[in-house]
Amino acid sequence: MTDNVTLPGTGSVVESIDEGSGVERQVISLGSIGKSGSETQLTAGQKISGNSIPVVLPSDPDSRPSSGTITAVDTGTSSAAGQDSISVITGTPSANSSQAFAINGRGAARIQITGTWAATLQFEGSIDGGTTYFPLPARVCGTSFTRYAVTGNGLFDLLVAGLTHVRVRATAFSSGTATVLPTFSDRTNQAEPSGLAVVGQRPFVVKGSINNGGTSYGAGKNIGGLITVATGLPPGTILTALLIRPKVLTANLTTSQNLGIIVFDANPTASTFTDGSTSSLNSADVSKTIQLLQNQAQIGDVTPASTISHWNMNMTGRFTVDASGNIYFAIESWASSLVLASTNVMFYEVNGTY
Repeated sequence: MTDNVTLPGTGSVVESIDEGSGVERQVISLGSIGKSGSETQLTAGQKISGNSIPVVLPSDPDSRPSSGTITAVDTGTSSAAGQDSISVITGTPSANSSQAFAINGRGAARIQITGTWAATLQFEGSIDGGTTYFPLPARVCGTSFTRYAVTGNGLFDLLVAGLTHVRVRATAFSSGTATVLPTFSDRTNQAEPSGLAVVGQRPFVVKGSINNGGTSYGAGKNIGGLITVATGLPPGTILTALLIRPKVLTANLTTSQNLGIIVFDANPTASTFTDGSTSSLNSADVSKTIQLLQNQAQIGDVTPASTISHWNMNMTGRFTVDASGNIYFAIESWASSLVLASTNVMFYEVNGTY
């Protein structure tokens, strides 16, 4: 039978190809493949682009949900302490306090937060369809810092592979409107938001006030109570090369004195640290103690009065922040009186690497 045989009585044409040796092959048309006597065959296996059926890919392979706003604090969820005191969060957030996004199958996320607001927004992830959430670390774009909760605008990188949902939730809220805009991608971020893989290579600095309620501190008296340092780092982040530096304007330092310090990696709730009193360390908190430094001398000339006097207190070894991303310390006057010109004139700086 010749190619393209006309059927008797109907005039219909059957497109076929003579294979030879009495074998005929009927042609099925797929676009231009195998049509009008073409010898092109469809075979299994990967082909070069010229021999492949064209596939049109989406112009934007990423997922870009619409933005949402946060205008209130969450009072609807509950939190229980999990491994290493990490928060296990369940329940439904209260109205306008969070923005959640389904992301099953995506590997990376970038979340932009903008607006005028005063709040604490926490990044959270879920693998069970949004029933249970856990704090999620995020790298602050443009810096080396990793945070699981933020208090300002920015663009944040998160690894979300294996998660079903990502959520931004207000754990505290004072005012304003925070706008949350996410993008999810199959691509992996080049700078993973984890402090553990490169311990000791990322710097951080935290500053705060020491609320000295008095002006004269005798030997062994606590100055400013127990001081909580909110590092903003994810729970369990390892800290290295830590320096704690109490400081005061030299004009406010009437009589200098060596200081001592005790540092904790968890809140020493069984102990007592009261401004102006002798500190009392309970045996239940000994395991939380990182280091005790004593007789640290003041640095800085008493003249001119515009200079800063400070005490350098260098920690050794490695330790971790607690489940809230905090470390804690208490300072005291060492041998004799520290005399200040006024109350609430002392400050601290904590810097190190993670």
